[in-house]
Amino acid sequence: MTLSLSKKVLLLFSSLTAITLLLGVTAFSGLKKYSNYLVLVTVIKDFQLSTERLKAEQIQWFHSDTGAKVEPFREKIEKSKTLGVKILSMTGGIDQKQYARLLKLPLYLDYYQTAGVELLKRLSADHEMLNDNIALMKNMQDGCRQLPNGVGKCIDLSNLVLAFQNRIYHNRNLSALPELKEIRQAVQDLGDSHAVLETLDQYIGNLEKNYQNYLAIQDRRTFLRKTADHFFEVTDDVLSTISEKNRNSSDLLLYLIVFMGGAAFGMNLLFWGLAQKYFDRFIQTQKKAIQAVKEGKYPFDLPRPSDDEIGELTSAMNALSYSLAESENRYLTIMASMKSPSYICSPEMTIEYMNPAMIDMVGRDATGERCYEAIHGLKTKCSWCMHDKIQSRISAEKEIFSPQQGKTYKIISSPLIHKDGTISKMIVYDDITHLKEMDARLAQAQKMESIGNLAGGIAHDFNNLLFPIVGMAELLLEDLPPGSAEHEKIEEIYKAGKRGSELVNQILTFSRQSEQKKIPIHLQQILREVMKLTRSTIPSNIQITQDIQQDCPMVLAHPTQIHQVAMNLITNAYHAVERKSGKIDVRLTETRIEAGELPDSILAPGRYALLSVSDTGDGINPAIIDKIFDPYFTTKEQGKGTGLGLAVVFGILKEHLGDIKVYSEWGNGTTFNVYLPIIAKSEKAEIIEQKDVCSNGNERILLVDDETSIVRLEKQMLERLGYTVTTFTSSAEALEAFRTNPRLFDLVVSDMTMPKMTGDQLARKLTALRPDIPIIICTGFSERINQENVTAFGVKGLLMKPIVKSEMAKMVRTVLDKASQGGCP
Repeated sequence: MTLSLSKKVLLLFSSLTAITLLLGVTAFSGLKKYSNYLVLVTVIKDFQLSTERLKAEQIQWFHSDTGAKVEPFREKIEKSKTLGVKILSMTGGIDQKQYARLLKLPLYLDYYQTAGVELLKRLSADHEMLNDNIALMKNMQDGCRQLPNGVGKCIDLSNLVLAFQNRIYHNRNLSALPELKEIRQAVQDLGDSHAVLETLDQYIGNLEKNYQNYLAIQDRRTFLRKTADHFFEVTDDVLSTISEKNRNSSDLLLYLIVFMGGAAFGMNLLFWGLAQKYFDRFIQTQKKAIQAVKEGKYPFDLPRPSDDEIGELTSAMNALSYSLAESENRYLTIMASMKSPSYICSPEMTIEYMNPAMIDMVGRDATGERCYEAIHGLKTKCSWCMHDKIQSRISAEKEIFSPQQGKTYKIISSPLIHKDGTISKMIVYDDITHLKEMDARLAQAQKMESIGNLAGGIAHDFNNLLFPIVGMAELLLEDLPPGSAEHEKIEEIYKAGKRGSELVNQILTFSRQSEQKKIPIHLQQILREVMKLTRSTIPSNIQITQDIQQDCPMVLAHPTQIHQVAMNLITNAYHAVERKSGKIDVRLTETRIEAGELPDSILAPGRYALLSVSDTGDGINPAIIDKIFDPYFTTKEQGKGTGLGLAVVFGILKEHLGDIKVYSEWGNGTTFNVYLPIIAKSEKAEIIEQKDVCSNGNERILLVDDETSIVRLEKQMLERLGYTVTTFTSSAEALEAFRTNPRLFDLVVSDMTMPKMTGDQLARKLTALRPDIPIIICTGFSERINQENVTAFGVKGLLMKPIVKSEMAKMVRTVLDKASQGGCP
């Protein structure tokens, strides 16, 4: 059975306590016996003293009046009895014979008391008889003197009696009684001595009684003496016995105390020696463990000194060393696996640790060197150093640019507080160069979006200006005879208006506000048309090569916009090489992009059609390469560019979920790579069936636009087509007219942007009055309306300004025919 440390300590101290307690009990028992012995001896001595006093008192009885001594004698006897009883109660350990003799002490004391009282009474009687005899002697002398001739005789007789009495009392011998009888005869001879004889006889009788009493007194005295001697004999025997036993017990007790004291002292030394050795072994083990931890020599397996708590504590220390090693390995693994360069610096700015990423960044393990020297190549502390703040136990962050690495880092410094109160700092270098570039691109995108929104607003106003020009020119062309000078002039006005309209479309394309239908197309066909067109316009001294993958899969795109992308890129390439008759190379291939293959790109992994346009021009200056996609940014001379070409390309590709990358080396040409996602083979091109519609009609149309010139122009267009047109320049007035008679109109044509009530708001209110009324919205630009959401509030058609008469005629006729489910009138 394994004892715990607490049980061992408890057992140790219990043993010491038991030994000490046993020693104390033994000593107490011995001392108690010795004390009882002393008390018993004292009681016996008091008993003997009391007996001795009784013996001495008996001598005084013969020389004084004993009548008053009976009660004091009895009290003394009672005291002796009490001492005797006390002796009996304290005689443990003596033999039975002695105890039996002691047991008779009270009885002997009773005998002693009886004999003593009787002796006192006889002594008192003896004294009384002596006094009576003295009186009788006097009477007898007086009687003798009265006898004739008896004076002399009487004196002699008195002397003889007195001598006889002295012999009787002093010798206590009755052998002289015959002489007393002779004296009686002599008295008879005196004659008339009857009274004297009678006195003498009485005197002689008293002497005989007195003698008998004397014998009894002697007998009682002898009994009392022997009884007292017996008391002394018995008590002396007991004293001798208990003294011998006590002496032996005292010696044994002394030896036992000495032995047990020595044993206790020895056991204490042994126990404390074992305890000291036991705990010293544990302390030494713990010192080894602490030293191993200080020296970093862990994990370790210290031997278990025992199977108790100390052994468990040693095992716990071993387990703790493994946990510490595991924690340190985990920490080092984490630090080593960090892609961000990190190091730990001491309060003296000495590098204590560098992770592999930091070693790679610095080019060596600079542990032990000054941080500012090893990492930044400085001779003094860095100007942005956060060391003082870290020493105040405050974490800190800072962005710096490292000229040595050419990167921007976000430095995160954290305090590492040691047990001694010193503070090291842990520094993590987070490379945020990529984030900075992304922030710049985001800012660029936001700037382009803002410019796009501005361009959309400008396009709306510009479309309103172009609409009357283009519309009126179209009407004049119908009115004027072909070939006339006026017809040619109006035709030039019409062409200029159309070119302005195309410019507006470019602006809307750039701002992603245009409404364009995407269909599956083959880029090969578009590139073939573009190459044919550009070859005819670019001088023959400029070499154009092409490498077109004929089986490149289709992409989902708007053909005109992709045509514009290719034209813009090839035109830019021509402008780059026209001065030194360089070369333009156009390539189309299918490629696959993996995750992370294109840095700073939003493209998802997958298959893409890659259109590359390269030139051998001077390249692009690195200082401006980040600005080439900005609207209206150009390095071309005046008249050769508007600054919208690449901006439009960027906007088109963004709308097509594609991307464009530029690679240029100053002095060695430029390459633009355009990526367009390839559609799955299962997808088929949407076939839009066009059916001929009649352009004319006779229906009633409600026309609404806040611009008077536009209302007048649109009314002329519609009336030439045969329609009956009612116009309003206020959407509120148009609503009231419609509310008065909703069935008066077959179609509503409304502008989108109008004060107080916009076109979509008007459409909702009109359809609330008459749900089946067909509505066409005309707009130059609006974020609130497109082809997908116009049907949500009853709009059946959408016309983009500036509106061409033929487009309006086709849209009006198509909407009316769908509404009536009929054909041409």
